[in-house]
Amino acid sequence: MKKALSLFSLLIVALFSFTAGFYFFFPRDAAAGFLWRRAVLAAADKGVNLELASLSVEGYFPFRVVLRNLRVTSPIASMEAGDVVVVPVAGATLFSFALVADILGERASLVLPLPGRQPLFLASFASRVSFRPPLVSFSQVETAGDLEISGEARVDINRLMLDEADLSIRGEQAGVFESFRSFLPLTRDASGGWTLKREGKSRES
Repeated sequence: MKKALSLFSLLIVALFSFTAGFYFFFPRDAAAGFLWRRAVLAAADKGVNLELASLSVEGYFPFRVVLRNLRVTSPIASMEAGDVVVVPVAGATLFSFALVADILGERASLVLPLPGRQPLFLASFASRVSFRPPLVSFSQVETAGDLEISGEARVDINRLMLDEADLSIRGEQAGVFESFRSFLPLTRDASGGWTLKREGKSRES
């Protein structure tokens, strides 16, 4: 028994040493760049174009991936953001068997496919994002600016469809969602805001 515990302890130390060496000495910027290029190719297959000015990895516990001057364009909508910070959440990733990260952004403009509509400005946006193919889940959603959105949503990336949502939409430009009532489950409340609610069809197994 003691020998088994000693071997187990040695294995844990070896794994920890390997992980620490990988974490501190692996060229993280190069790895992040590789993953970004993979993301660009995957998005292009879905008709979405991703661009940015620079990408860097900062800090260690936890580390942060910083995307500067991010631009996302698609036939449905387009967005530009000054800084977007991605902070992986290791604990949640291990326990949920999904890739989990907190995403925070500043100074974003959102262009919707509506004739004559000026871009919508978001001073900030934040969400915890969980990716377990084919579903991307957004929880703790919070935006500030022309649109004040809070709640959670889930998207099926294979079908490029909103699978589940429970979002509250407020703000000076919330009226823009009147144009989307024909194909989104939107309900208007007395204050002029909206609730976007859809029960999930896809289930994570």
